[in-house]
Amino acid sequence: MDLGVGAGFDVTDNFTIQARYSFELTDRYSDPAGGVLNIKGSALQVGVAFMF
Repeated sequence: MDLGVGAGFDVTDNFTIQARYSFELTDRYSDPAGGVLNIKGSALQVGVAFMF
């Protein structure tokens, strides 16, 4: 299970910037042998758009 938050801002009618951050709430990868494998990932996305 992941949780993500993001926001965008229209600088002008033709120019937009965006940012998103997401992170895992649960372990996506588990050690089948019952070891101490604990891996959680996260991602940061930044976007720029120009519309014409």
